[in-house]
Amino acid sequence: MSEYELLDLWITLLNFAVTVFVAFLSATSALLVVAHLKGDELSPTLFRLVTALYCVAAAFFLIMYAKTSEGALNVRGQMQAAGMDWHNTVYEPQFIAPMLLIIGFFVQLLLAGGAVWYFRSTRN
Repeated sequence: MSEYELLDLWITLLNFAVTVFVAFLSATSALLVVAHLKGDELSPTLFRLVTALYCVAAAFFLIMYAKTSEGALNVRGQMQAAGMDWHNTVYEPQFIAPMLLIIGFFVQLLLAGGAVWYFRSTRN
């Protein structure tokens, strides 16, 4: 791949990771709004359905974020192999990009757990 293609792919993958993160936040916000406004009024069946749908959506977003992050890190390795030393992604310390992506994953995981806990707590 040319330097341009590698850089374009790197930026595209990071943009997609941010998009997945924002979509996850939107789904979590929707669950929290339902929990706050109508959590104690939902029938048990509807409560289980909303919980299951959110868990499936959160799992999907977590997996997509992880796969996109993995792809971005692979492209970063290709950028290093291509000698793109002029780009900050290549010359910054090696732990920064993976650490930021891992933090994003765990933030999503904790938010999902907290949202489900709050949704369940509104039933009591």
